Amino acid sequence: MGFSYSRTRKKTRSLREKLYVRQQRHSYLYNIRNLRNLGYKLVYLDESFLHHYHGLQFSWFSETEGDYLERPAGKGRRWCFIHAMLQTGLIANALYIFEAKNSTGDYHNMFNAQHFQEWWMNQLMPNLPDKSVVVIDRATFHLVPEEQIIPAAMKKIELQTWLTQKQVPWEEHWLKPQLIEQVDASIDKTPIVQKLAEQKGHKILLLPVHHPELNPIETIWAIVKNECGKLLRQGIKFKEVRQHLEIAFSHITSETCQGLYDKIQTKEDEYWLADVELDSIEE
Repeated sequence: MGFSYSRTRKKTRSLREKLYVRQQRHSYLYNIRNLRNLGYKLVYLDESFLHHYHGLQFSWFSETEGDYLERPAGKGRRWCFIHAMLQTGLIANALYIFEAKNSTGDYHNMFNAQHFQEWWMNQLMPNLPDKSVVVIDRATFHLVPEEQIIPAAMKKIELQTWLTQKQVPWEEHWLKPQLIEQVDASIDKTPIVQKLAEQKGHKILLLPVHHPELNPIETIWAIVKNECGKLLRQGIKFKEVRQHLEIAFSHITSETCQGLYDKIQTKEDEYWLADVELDSIEE
C-alpha cells in the first residue's frame, strides 16, 4: 500500500485511518459478499474527463531536434463522460459524453443530479441485466432524494404544515428547533436512483469513502486515457478527441474486465482480513 512500519519522529503526526471509514469499508465488504452469494451481478460506474490536449508524459526525442511532439501551452477544453461496466465487459449503450462548461476546476462540478438521473433512466436502467447491484460512490449528485427541502431554511408555519401533510405528529407548544428536528427525522432521504433501481428489481451499494481502488472502472479510465494520449498530435481537433475516446472504449475487452474484477475481489479479501486482524488487536 506504499507504507512502511517504523518509529514515529518527534513533532510529526502519524497517518491513522478514522474508525468510521474502517467500519464503512467493512460494512461494504460484508454486503457485497452477501450480494455475490445471492447471485447479483455487480455493476460499477463512475465519471471522468479528458482534456483536448491530453498526452502521455513521455515522448520520443531526436538527438538533434529535441522533443518530437510540441505540446500546446494549456490543456484545452475537456470532454466529460459517464460509463458503467459488468464482469463481462462495458455495458452496451451506457457511454454518455458531453463537453464541460469549464476547462479548469474540479470536474465533479460539471456533473449534476439532472445529468446523472437522465443517464441513469435512459442509458443505464434499460441496459442492465436482471438482478443487478449498482455500486456507486458517495458523490452528492448521486444521492439526491425525491423531496429536496432544507428544514433549517423553512419558516415555522411551513414546518408545521409539512408535518401535518405527512401525518407526522407534532405539538403546538414546540419551538422551531424541535420542529426542524422532527421534519429532518421524517424526510425520506432515499436517493431517487435507488428507488428507480428497486422498481426494476435491482439494488444499489455505496462505496466507502476514500476507496477508489475498490472500483475497477477507475482502471478503465487509465487504459482509455492512455490510448487517447498516444494519439495526441499537433493540430488535433476537439471533436477528434471525442472520436478517439469512443474508439478507446470500444477496445475494452471482456478479458480486461474479468481481470479487473478478479483484482478487486482480491483487494476486498485483503481489506477484510486486515480489518478483522486490526479489530482483534485493539480489543
